[in-house]
Amino acid sequence: MNLERMVGQRILAVSWSARELLITTDLGTWTGTAEGDCCSSSWFESVDVDYSGERPQRVAYVEEDDRAPPGYTEPDEAELAKYDVLQTYFGCIRTDCGRITWELRNDSNGFYGGHVNWKFIPAEVAVE
Repeated sequence: MNLERMVGQRILAVSWSARELLITTDLGTWTGTAEGDCCSSSWFESVDVDYSGERPQRVAYVEEDDRAPPGYTEPDEAELAKYDVLQTYFGCIRTDCGRITWELRNDSNGFYGGHVNWKFIPAEVAVE
């Protein structure tokens, strides 16, 4: 699912767990599931919702890559020692009054990686 389809939608709510990131908009719900390739595991390490002003926020752009955001602190040696090979990926949804950023981590043998699998459920189909 192309997350750029979210541009122009208004964010109403954000919730997350290690496995999923849920973003409810005026048009429906986006579900991002942390997934690891074969022989690896992925999880959301953190999600930061940082916007001011009135809600709902309109999405201006979306970006997913492996570049750390400004001010990011790399895991220390003790944290890295818990994993075989730890890879980190980042995403950002910029709104008209702030942003939502996430850090996705993946533990593997170094040959595999992780990603967020996005699905969109339109509001008229969403079940509460």
